[in-house]
Amino acid sequence: MNKLHYILCLFLFFLLFSPSESSAQWVQANGPYGGSVNDLVKVPNPQGGNYIFANAFSGIYRSTNSGISWTPLYPNFSHYTIIGFTSVGTTLFASTNGYGIFRSTDYGISWSNLSNGIPAYNDTYC
Repeated sequence: MNKLHYILCLFLFFLLFSPSESSAQWVQANGPYGGSVNDLVKVPNPQGGNYIFANAFSGIYRSTNSGISWTPLYPNFSHYTIIGFTSVGTTLFASTNGYGIFRSTDYGISWSNLSNGIPAYNDTYC
């Protein structure tokens, strides 16, 4: 029991007093506003850095500057409920509540519906 007590005390010491990510600070980003954010996806930008995509209640948004500003993408998504959002490499996928699966290969500028063969009004998840 003495050894277990020593290990527990050592763990707590490092948890409380070590400068690490456990002491990182959160900073509020500027949006996207208009509802809750359900998913965040980071995709490499070919010019360096990353794009950050957010699946929010009001649609999909992209930030090119670490969340300082957001641009709404494909306004038709605001008519759908996006229930899943993910990426594979630089390709984005959005699944909807009853309207199928959409794919973007150009960082969210355009989207194509991949729902051929999926019965209408079925929920699809990424």
